Amino acid sequence: MGADLNHAGQGPSGGWAWSPVRRRLTSRDLLFAVSLLALAVAVLALLGVYALVAPAVLLLIALLLRYPLEVFLAGIVTWPVLSLYLIVRLPSGLPDMRYERLLLLGVVTSILLARLAARRPLPRVSGPVLAVVAVQIAVYVLAILNTQPIAEPDLAVMINSILVPFGSYWATKALVEDPRHLRLLVVAIVGAAVLVAMSGFYERAIDAAQSPFPVETGTASGERFGGVPLGRAAGVFGNPAIYGAFLGVGAVGALAMRALASSKVARGILSGLAVLLAYGVFVSFTRSAWLAAFGAGLAAFALIFSVRRALWLAGSLGVAVGLLGLASFGSFSDSPILEDRVLQSGNVVGRYDRALTSVSVIADRPIRGWGPGGLDVHIAERHPAEGFDFSHNTYLTIAADGGVLALAVFLWLTFHWLRIGFGLGRHTDVSLEGRLIAGTFVALLVAYLASGMFLELRFFTYFVAAFWIAGAALERLTEMHPVSQVAPAA
Repeated sequence: MGADLNHAGQGPSGGWAWSPVRRRLTSRDLLFAVSLLALAVAVLALLGVYALVAPAVLLLIALLLRYPLEVFLAGIVTWPVLSLYLIVRLPSGLPDMRYERLLLLGVVTSILLARLAARRPLPRVSGPVLAVVAVQIAVYVLAILNTQPIAEPDLAVMINSILVPFGSYWATKALVEDPRHLRLLVVAIVGAAVLVAMSGFYERAIDAAQSPFPVETGTASGERFGGVPLGRAAGVFGNPAIYGAFLGVGAVGALAMRALASSKVARGILSGLAVLLAYGVFVSFTRSAWLAAFGAGLAAFALIFSVRRALWLAGSLGVAVGLLGLASFGSFSDSPILEDRVLQSGNVVGRYDRALTSVSVIADRPIRGWGPGGLDVHIAERHPAEGFDFSHNTYLTIAADGGVLALAVFLWLTFHWLRIGFGLGRHTDVSLEGRLIAGTFVALLVAYLASGMFLELRFFTYFVAAFWIAGAALERLTEMHPVSQVAPAA
């Protein structure tokens, strides 16, 4: 039986006691470290990368062997920013060694070495996760074997959409071994949200006409653009919808940590951060971001308290927002941004046309799909005059590129994680801390799923990885506190 979330790790005063198990480095560990370093140096030498990278690799290996969890958490916080600047360009044909890829490679390798050295079993991967990964790999393998694919499979896209998310999931399952680790994971997500928020505030402070950050987007890996802002906050994500959705999750996490804080200073700081992040959601000036953030907060509220209270809250807020909108309707003309984002329907009509085209493409080949990037090609061919690029809907793209089976297993995975989260909220034996943590991760899932209705999330690797980290955290949470062994709330 897993550790009891209500009791495991508690100190004499009832608070969480930090008592990590640290073991001495053995000769086997040192042998692994030297071998790994030698391999890294050899690869760097063969690829002609600057030799100055080697000391950084050595430092990363040393930290990972001693503090893998801390390095992983720091990586979650810094990933959105450093992934834009810490990039090692490799020879043509090879995917670049980006910050997040190097981070996950080091984390996963250190976990494998430590587990092998201690003869500990590897973390269990759930059935839905295995199914999704297997189907995604099969889709790419079929595209590679196809002599005349409609779109050439891109190795970088495969890494971002399969290996990085699964590596994030697996690392979370392996490193989160104590209830306090889950709290630290929430704190890391809040910290990342704050950094992302500040990048958006910086855009607005300098009144940027385009993004000042080297963000990447588009169907071709490495394609860069500097658009979007025009009064909207997009930050290092380069997209105001993702920016607002993720900040909404950060606000939920800050409020959850505030409820668990023991000092007035900590509660005051977390309250301020929640307000700051909520303001960041607003200045994204993007309807999908507002809906995703609202849905994330409502889902967390329903899990922590009850569905009935959540519905009452949703109704009350809906009435309040409606009255406020009616009262300020005439003033929208004073704000071109609000008028464009709230009153104009051109963007909605364009995405509706994309959706109709996507459904038609899916109907033409529903089982096998068209392969990675296939839907993009079809949309561009059928609507060349409109300049359509892609579907702006993650679910339609999954079904068109991988077939309905790929969409089915993805929906199975999301149902599996949501069932775990809301299952924890329905049982009286789960502590308030357990419900607050579960609520934060469910909020992240809901924000991701809601954003997927309006965006192609495959272009936003960090958001995809965060989705998988949330799922892994919920699995670890229920393993620590098995829901099947407690009675549900009346």
